[in-house]
Amino acid sequence: MQTSARLREFVQHQVSSAKDSEIDWDSQKRDWVDQVDKLYTKIKSFMKELTEEGLVSIIDDKTTLTEQYIGSYEISTMCMKIGHSTVLFKPIGTLIIAGRGRVDMEGPQGTVMFVLFGEGERPVIKISVRESSGPREEESEARPKPEAYEWVVAKVRGQRDYPLLNEDSFLEALKVVIGNVDSGPVE
Repeated sequence: MQTSARLREFVQHQVSSAKDSEIDWDSQKRDWVDQVDKLYTKIKSFMKELTEEGLVSIIDDKTTLTEQYIGSYEISTMCMKIGHSTVLFKPIGTLIIAGRGRVDMEGPQGTVMFVLFGEGERPVIKISVRESSGPREEESEARPKPEAYEWVVAKVRGQRDYPLLNEDSFLEALKVVIGNVDSGPVE
């Protein structure tokens, strides 16, 4: 029995589409591991003077993550000690909804998420409604590699936006995970 022309055309289209949207998982993993290291470098720069004065200690470590399509790989973690509090920085993975990766900062009072985006990217929710028999919109899973990345702070009390990670947003995140000793504004 010979394959019909319509079936052959359908299968060839699927194979061609898959090749067009093929994701370079090794490259994505390398970018992710590199961006996590850059995140820690940025945080260490915020804490440099305090670390030199002995008020903060930072310990670097490694862990193994396993993600679908990427497999198992080694990635950096970080532990920060401030007074009696320990803050852990734990990479969650690069395969997350809406972002390009996530690192959780965990402390005794809670968790704050740092989310990696391509420069200028932010989550967009797209809702499509179609009849089950209607044509389906073609979508590619592969996103173009951004020219630059940026870390934002997600899930801080009352937050409605995604502030870029800077010294001020980091301080607010620390207050969430450690607690604010004096409960007053920090100036």
